[in-house]
Amino acid sequence: MFKFNNLSNKLTIIACFLIAAILIVVNVINYYQSKDSTSYYLEEIQKKTMFDVNEAYKIYSNSKRSAIASIAIFIEKNPKPNANELFDVLESIRSAGGFDVTYIGFEDDGSLYQSNRVIRSPESTNFDARTRSWYQESKNAKKLTVSDPYKSIEDDSITISYAAPVYKNNKLIAVVGGDYNLHTFSKDVLSIGHSDSSYAGVYDKDGTIVFHEDKDRMLTKNDLSINIANAIKENPDLIDPSKEETLFYAKDEAGKTQVITCNQTLNPKYIVCSITDESVYTDAVNKVLFQQVIIALIAIIIALILVRFTIAKNLKPIAVITT
Repeated sequence: MFKFNNLSNKLTIIACFLIAAILIVVNVINYYQSKDSTSYYLEEIQKKTMFDVNEAYKIYSNSKRSAIASIAIFIEKNPKPNANELFDVLESIRSAGGFDVTYIGFEDDGSLYQSNRVIRSPESTNFDARTRSWYQESKNAKKLTVSDPYKSIEDDSITISYAAPVYKNNKLIAVVGGDYNLHTFSKDVLSIGHSDSSYAGVYDKDGTIVFHEDKDRMLTKNDLSINIANAIKENPDLIDPSKEETLFYAKDEAGKTQVITCNQTLNPKYIVCSITDESVYTDAVNKVLFQQVIIALIAIIIALILVRFTIAKNLKPIAVITT
């Protein structure tokens, strides 16, 4: 029987408490260090994912801009091409740039030539390219412009238009453009930021979902997108990559907390965000805590056995003398 009035037992208990206290302190320190390290690496992974998606966004957007600019250069050098030559150029750029359709509207008569070999004009189809929003916006800006996303009247897809004016001797002669399906963009670019616990999306400054893997969410708002927009309005530094603390929290429509990191896109109207469920962070930290507790318990048990054995062995002569 374990007797507390026995000297060896008393020393064992004292040593056990001291060892347990030391191990608890050491494991608490290790836990918080491991917690910080785990959170840091998860944050870095999320930030890197957001960075990769943003870079892919830039590459895609720049490729579309370059394709439209190449048509503008061709028309500038050949202001009066024949219809077949024009159709061939438009189709080549459409195919190379991944557009749904490319087109050119002429300033002198308002006619529109499309890559699908359709011609529209005020006389034949009562269509005047000069009255279209993409034409007027590019003409007024006097540079390449990108429209806000809109639903196509032809197939109801979410579309964005690139348009660039063409000048000859400082005189506007045409505006070239191309339509691009944003669902294709979402599949090709946002998939980079997709995993079992996180995804990426592009939002405007008011919380409208511009690009999303789920096309039904595009051009809509939800609690999460609104909360993201509000957080950035309150603290614009959250989309400043030069700042260290750019992670923030926002609740989704189910009331679950999401960990967010965002950055400005090539288009100043939009931001790209990487979104991860907070449980990814808490589960990782809880796993570290569980491991630390198990290690501490095992260490205390082993230390208790060793201390008990050592004390009993070394105090045996005293027990003999006492007897």
